[in-house]
Amino acid sequence: MASEMPARPTRERKAVEVFAPEAKSAPTQLIVPVGAGSKLRDIPRVEHFISSLKPDSEEVEAFHKILYNRPGKRRTAKKMILDFSGFVHEDKEKDLERIRTRIGRVKGTILRNVVSACDLQVSGTKDEVTERLVAFLEKPESSGKAMPKSKRKAATPAKGKKAKKAKIAAPRAKTSFMFFCDEQRQIVAEKNPGMAMTAIAKL
Repeated sequence: MASEMPARPTRERKAVEVFAPEAKSAPTQLIVPVGAGSKLRDIPRVEHFISSLKPDSEEVEAFHKILYNRPGKRRTAKKMILDFSGFVHEDKEKDLERIRTRIGRVKGTILRNVVSACDLQVSGTKDEVTERLVAFLEKPESSGKAMPKSKRKAATPAKGKKAKKAKIAAPRAKTSFMFFCDEQRQIVAEKNPGMAMTAIAKL
């Protein structure tokens, strides 16, 4: 009788793990909180200054980060800035410290342009300018100043056309006939002292 063959050991099959990348969560939509002050778009001078900034400028980027702690989109950044009406705090002391930190990261010239756009004085140290800006952004209000006068460009002549210059005629040199007339006029005047010069000229 043939001896039985030993059974082959069986390999344990491991479950295959399929890698599935985590779905990225959509960025949360920025909602502008309703603050205690006026919307920046409702303050005429501030609206005028902010509207004059270029959408892709460093000032707009810095302004948006100060207000919302995130970079803004080029198409909507200025709109979001103009809709701002004041900070809304959960913990006022901590929030203001974070806001001061964000302002402190802005370059001096850019910060002064942002402060100027808020219709505030730009003189003083950076700390003084920062506190001035924080106080305004807590509750934005109009300064009451009149709107700046629009600068009119001087009219320039059209291309290809030169400005006309007044021509000054040079005095004509006397001819020999004119010298003769002068001599004769003097002789006639001496002979006829009562005759008018108009009458002498007709002779």
